[in-house]
Amino acid sequence: MEKFDTHDLFNNKPGIKVEEDFKNLPSIHWLPKIHKKPYTFRYIVNSRSCSTKELSIRMTLVLQAIKAHVKKYCLKVYENSRV
Repeated sequence: MEKFDTHDLFNNKPGIKVEEDFKNLPSIHWLPKIHKKPYTFRYIVNSRSCSTKELSIRMTLVLQAIKAHVKKYCLKVYENSRV
């Protein structure tokens, strides 16, 4: 099985409707942070026209809700205990 066969099988499954423009895999790029010692990298994933775009949007919303909940919880604990 080749590298993209599984992705193509997913896109062509019955019941899964993926528009032709969104059948690509996300691409990843990296930018070096040369001002850091040792050098580090920032990874950027382009998912504008890929099959995981909807999933990425939903995951972002879920993670933002979790972050807001944890922040509220921490603020409440601090108010009550000053720790």
